[in-house]
Amino acid sequence: MTPSLVGQYTYDDFCRKVLFPDADLTVEKLISICKFLDGKKLEDNGRIVNNALDLYIYYIIRRPYIDPTYSKVIEDFIKSDYFSDKVKKDTYKMTKKLDNYKNVNKLLRSDIHVNDFDLETLNDINDAYYEYSEISEYDKNINIKIPIIFNRYMFILDGNGPVEFVKNNYTEEELGKEFLTNIGMIPVPSFYKENVVSRLEFNEEHLIAIYKQFEKYMPNKKNEFIKFIKMIEKLSAKEFITNYFKFVNNNYSCKNLELSNECPMKDERENKMNQAIKDLFMKHINKEKKKKLLNNNNSIIIVR
Repeated sequence: MTPSLVGQYTYDDFCRKVLFPDADLTVEKLISICKFLDGKKLEDNGRIVNNALDLYIYYIIRRPYIDPTYSKVIEDFIKSDYFSDKVKKDTYKMTKKLDNYKNVNKLLRSDIHVNDFDLETLNDINDAYYEYSEISEYDKNINIKIPIIFNRYMFILDGNGPVEFVKNNYTEEELGKEFLTNIGMIPVPSFYKENVVSRLEFNEEHLIAIYKQFEKYMPNKKNEFIKFIKMIEKLSAKEFITNYFKFVNNNYSCKNLELSNECPMKDERENKMNQAIKDLFMKHINKEKKKKLLNNNNSIIIVR
């Protein structure tokens, strides 16, 4: 049977549900959309996509390239069994064509969630992607975006294997710069033409999202990141990225760190907005510290 073609308007409407998720959107509804798209062809900018679901999954996982964080429903979907099974299925289509991946193939066909894969297995999968890319033949039934999806997927999962995979496959310098792309920022200062504080372009949500990545992957550097935010004078996107690179290249230390201030505040309104971003970031940090302190106190068992 020839796969049916999904209309561009219908597909765009599904994308809008991810771009602007409302209160009615659930993981189950997203899975229903995915099942509808699975196997259907799609015309995308003049080219035919053999499976519209492949492009949709790619679109979903790249959501923070628009916003600094995923909405809860999108994150829950990405962490779901359905998404894990999709990643395993697409990966297996590659690995089964390669030699020496017998154990990996067995796991990819199992019920084990990718979040529970160990570091060795995840490294083998990553190696398989590279190995497959060396094959000259092209299989139209294989999702060629799966290596990119997999890489981003590792940053979303929180199992021991995925966390260790990220730590082992990036240097600390690379990881720090990856934090920027993970929250939708272009890690090139010159990309941001206007050197002004703009909450639409950069705000406390970006700072909080970066801090959470430090907590997850480099907890020994998170306090230095807080110091860095206190030190920096202006939080325009351009000024932040310029100084953030200096911070990274200084081994994530504020000691002897010389920050630039290329364009001072132009007026009181910008100054107030800048301070508000800092204050809201610190409010979140202090709230999290109090929460952890409370949890630690509640977990203390008194032995008489």
